[in-house]
Amino acid sequence: MRVVCLAALMCSLSAQAGTPDQVRSALLFQIAKFIDFTHVQSDSVRYCFTNLSKGPGAFLAQQQNLLIRGQPIAITELSKSSQNDELSRQCDITYFDGK
Repeated sequence: MRVVCLAALMCSLSAQAGTPDQVRSALLFQIAKFIDFTHVQSDSVRYCFTNLSKGPGAFLAQQQNLLIRGQPIAITELSKSSQNDELSRQCDITYFDGK
């Protein structure tokens, strides 16, 4: 019986596994649930990415119904010329893919 349960668990876990970008997106979304954005006076949780055509930014941009503490997420693509002080004003969470 234990072998059957273990086999069923392994099959269900492999069926739910996503691409690395989907896993990164899920991690970014889940981590934001534990961050207190008390200083933010925005009506959304703002994610900024260096690339929205691929990677976790592309995946999160397709998700229209995600909420964090009752607020929708907003996805923005950063320009190459963005400065650090601009990022702190326009982004709650910034993701750099290193490429």
